[in-house]
Amino acid sequence: MLNSGESLDKVKEILLLVRDALGAENCYLEITVQDEKTHPQIAKINQTLLQLSEELNIPCILTNHYFFILKKEDKPTQELAMAIKDNLRLLRSKS
Repeated sequence: MLNSGESLDKVKEILLLVRDALGAENCYLEITVQDEKTHPQIAKINQTLLQLSEELNIPCILTNHYFFILKKEDKPTQELAMAIKDNLRLLRSKS
């Protein structure tokens, strides 16, 4: 929502509705560590999340997603699973 052009007031309204519906103890904001050079807008989004966390008294956590493959032969399956998750299409190699 923060990157979609939604007004900050609307974002706050939605967050408060979610917090009240779930209970404060079951609600938190998540910042996923990402490379700001690859995703330049992420610094502003993260700063806004921290601000909202303090202002609305919603805890904020930091996470980092690690995806690794144990066996080299599992790589195509992992890539397919990620493509399905992200609604992407894989191109077949001609080799």
